[in-house]
Amino acid sequence: MPKERQHNTLYDGRYQVPTFEEVLRLRERLSKEHGRTIGIIPEIKHSTYFHAKGFNPEKAFLTQVRAHGLDRKNAPLWLQSFEITNLKAVRKMGYQANSTFLAWTGDGRWDGPYDLLSKGDTRKYSDWMKPAGLKEISTFADGIGPEKFFVIPKKADDTLGAPTSLVADAHAVGLKVIPWTFRNENTFMAKDLQTSGTAPSHDTGVRHFSCGWAVDFRMCFAAGVRGSAARCSWPAMLTVISCRGRKARMIFFRLSPVSSCR
Repeated sequence: MPKERQHNTLYDGRYQVPTFEEVLRLRERLSKEHGRTIGIIPEIKHSTYFHAKGFNPEKAFLTQVRAHGLDRKNAPLWLQSFEITNLKAVRKMGYQANSTFLAWTGDGRWDGPYDLLSKGDTRKYSDWMKPAGLKEISTFADGIGPEKFFVIPKKADDTLGAPTSLVADAHAVGLKVIPWTFRNENTFMAKDLQTSGTAPSHDTGVRHFSCGWAVDFRMCFAAGVRGSAARCSWPAMLTVISCRGRKARMIFFRLSPVSSCR
């Protein structure tokens, strides 16, 4: 990556947002520097909207992925989207790496895949997280990225309830489960995990994260989850908690999350 385009570099009073190609090149460089394979989890957002404007984000995505040798099975790449049409489209275009269907727990009129809702399909994300929906997802994606409250929902008083069968149901049809988003702010935690403390700054270290945040992770791991996406309170920091067997690791990256998912 050119020095003038290094990620999170502040110049002219602004943070420069890297292009997808620059992130792919950064992944290659970091893999070599650290002697391990660094993965990447890009998301195609608002695909239906951009197609209506004459753009084709899926084609652009595949062009870059193929140029960097990542369009292959078992590549360290997980494409994710809140829509379905584009996940199916990349498969028809020959995409061979991993893909994840994202879902959130909202229950409003538009709280479902916009590409389908705009065509009259009234199914919400909650419908897709049921066994029948999961079975259909398994025909075009490798995993699901549910909002964490699909895994352990909140009760009427906003405290955490009992785990649902989502993880087991998804695993039963061959889908990996990568919940989101785990954050150390009270806004993103159930009432019984919230604290009166202040969110840490980026230089205080992970040992100062609120206890509720750590419990949040442990409970999801206990429910069968093995890879989760987390976002810290400071800009441009993403974390993935990777769990193999009984051993959990926290991995911090400035740009892209990396996960070993099960």
